Amino acid sequence: MGVFGSPQQGKVTLKNKIFSFLPFIKNSLFSNPLNGKYDKDVIIFDHPRKVKHNGDYKDIYSYFLEDYLNDFGYSYELIESPYLNNHHGKKGKFTKYNDRILFGSYIHKKKPI
Repeated sequence: MGVFGSPQQGKVTLKNKIFSFLPFIKNSLFSNPLNGKYDKDVIIFDHPRKVKHNGDYKDIYSYFLEDYLNDFGYSYELIESPYLNNHHGKKGKFTKYNDRILFGSYIHKKKPI
């Protein structure tokens, strides 16, 4: 009957899968939180769902932490997960994407035991 279908997800075609997979691979390679030197005071795991505020998408649970940490001189890294196969937040200097970790978990789930 479709009464309890997901309101956010429409029909996913092969074309949609391909166009969402290519940025996923790019983000896995170039915005991977597992690459690089990590000597940070704080790691922020952003919530995938964002709210549009003043033209930018923001996580309502952690958007204020960046200003707070900058004001007091803390170093931090923001790790963002995709929402419906897209990153809606603005990529900043300290933003990394969780795509590599999600990709590894997907491969691990698909491997035969």
